[in-house]
Amino acid sequence: MTISACDVFLTLASSLQVDILVNWLSLMDVGRLDSAICATRHRDLLLSVFKEEFCVFQEASKVNSDQILWINRRRIKLADVWLPRDFDSIDALALFFQVTGKYLQRLNASSIFLSQEMTEDNIREKLTMLAICINLQQLQLRSVDFKSVDLGPLLSTYPQLENLDLSFCKNVGGEILFDITNRVNNLRTLDIHQCKICGEVNLALVSDNHQIQKLYLSIAKESPNMAALPLHCKALRALYVKSILLNDVSTVLSHCPALRVLSASVDTTSSPRLTTETADILISLIQKLLCLHLDYGYKNILEDEHVLRLIAQCPNLKALIVTSTYVSSTIESIFDAAMQIPSVNLSVHQLNTLYVESIPATTLQRILSFCPHLTTFAFTGTLIIANSHDLMLTIGQSTITSLFLYSYNHIYSTDILLLRNLSRLTLRCCSLTDLIVVGLVNQNPHLRVLSLTDSPNLTKNCILYIIKNCKYLEEFEFDSENPYIHFSRREGVEKNTRLQTELIQFFRPNLKKLYIHLVEQSGNSYYYN
Repeated sequence: MTISACDVFLTLASSLQVDILVNWLSLMDVGRLDSAICATRHRDLLLSVFKEEFCVFQEASKVNSDQILWINRRRIKLADVWLPRDFDSIDALALFFQVTGKYLQRLNASSIFLSQEMTEDNIREKLTMLAICINLQQLQLRSVDFKSVDLGPLLSTYPQLENLDLSFCKNVGGEILFDITNRVNNLRTLDIHQCKICGEVNLALVSDNHQIQKLYLSIAKESPNMAALPLHCKALRALYVKSILLNDVSTVLSHCPALRVLSASVDTTSSPRLTTETADILISLIQKLLCLHLDYGYKNILEDEHVLRLIAQCPNLKALIVTSTYVSSTIESIFDAAMQIPSVNLSVHQLNTLYVESIPATTLQRILSFCPHLTTFAFTGTLIIANSHDLMLTIGQSTITSLFLYSYNHIYSTDILLLRNLSRLTLRCCSLTDLIVVGLVNQNPHLRVLSLTDSPNLTKNCILYIIKNCKYLEEFEFDSENPYIHFSRREGVEKNTRLQTELIQFFRPNLKKLYIHLVEQSGNSYYYN
C-alpha cells in the first residue's frame, strides 16, 4: 500500500500540522498542496487545519489578486502582507480584512490607495477596512494622496503600532503630528520624509513624545518649522533628516541627549561654509554619537582638516560618512553593519567605517594611526586624486578589509595591484582589465564579496577566473557596460541567457548572490541573475 506525503502530514497531531504549515512551508507551497489534494477526506482535514486559531502564516507575503481570492475562500490567516495594486474588488478586499485583519501584524497597504480615480469617499472606505487590523505593529502607506482625509481615527485603533511609514504622501492633514504624538502610544519608528503636509503645522500643540526612537524627516521650504519636530521626541536615538540647516542640526544635537545616530542632508543654500569655530561647536555636540552622516550636496562645507579633527576628537564614533555623491548602499544599512562590529578596546577610537568624497594618503595615514579598528573605507569621488599610488599603498598596508572605490576615471594598474588582504571589494572603474582583476584575485584570496561595474574592458574570461579562484566568494556582481555610452547609442540586442551556469554552479555551489551583465565587443548583452 502506497502512503502519500499528504497521508503522512494529515495524520500528524494537530499542533504539529500547524507548525509544519506556517513554519516549514511558504504560502505558495501551501497553495500548491491545496490544489494537489484530490481526496475529499484529505481536503476536509486540511481545511480543519486552516481553521486552527494558531495557524497564522508569519512569513512576509507579497500576494496577487488570485491569491487574495484563494485566501478568502480558504480563510487563510496571515501576519505579514504586501497588498497588490491591481485589486479592484472592494467586496473581496473587505472580506480579506475580515478573514485575516485581526491577525495582521505587518501590513503594506500603499498600493490599494494609488488609483488615479481615488476619491475622498474611496479613501475613507478603505481606511475603515484597515481599522479592523487592531493588532498591527507595522503599517506602510507610502506615496498616498490622502486628499486631506483625517488619519487620526485610524491611528487611534492601533494600540500596538510601533512602525508607521507615511513617506512621499500628499495632502496629509496638518493635525497628523498631533495625532501621532498623542494617539499612538507605542510608536517607535516614524517615517514622514518627503511627506507633504497640507495646512498649518502648529508644533506648539504637539506634546513631547517619549516613545519615538527613530525618525525620518524632510524639511520642506513651505514648512521650515518641521525642523523642531525632533525636539519633541525625547527618546530619539536615530534621526534621518533632509534639507536641514546647519544651525538646526546643532539645535537638534543640543536638545536630543539620547541621540546616537544622525544622518543629515544639509541645506547648503542657506548654510555657510564650516569655520573652525562652528566646527568646534559641532564636535562638542556629537560626542555621544555612534554614527554620523553629513551630506552637503555639491557645496563642500567640510574640509579635510575638519574631518581629521572630527575623527580625532570623537572617539566613540563607529561610522562616519562625509560625502556629497551617491552611495550605493543605504545609509541605514551602512550604519547597521558598523554597529554590529563589537567594541574591543574602549580606550582607543572606535571608528570602523569611513566614507569620504576624497582624501589624501597623508590624511588617511593619520586617521589610521589613531583608529586601529578601521576596516571599512569608501572613496566615493568620481575623480581619482593625483596621488592614487600613495592612497592604494596606504590601504594595502592597513587594517582595511572592505573597500569601496568609485571612480570613472583612469587608475593605473600598478596602483590597483597594491590592494591586499581584502574580504570585500567594490570597484567602479573604466580602466579595469582582465589582467588587473587576475592580479587582484591572486593577492586577495579571501574575497567574500566582489563587485566590478562600469568596466567595459572586462571579458568572459575574467568572470570564469573569478568564479574558479575565489574559493570563499558569497556575492558577485559584474557589469561590463560602458557608462559613457548613452542607451540609445548601444548596438546589438539584449538577451537573457544562463551564462556558463554549469561552471558557476560547479565551482561555487554556495554562492548566495550573483548578478552578471556582460557586454561583448559586438554590442550584445548577456544577463545572469
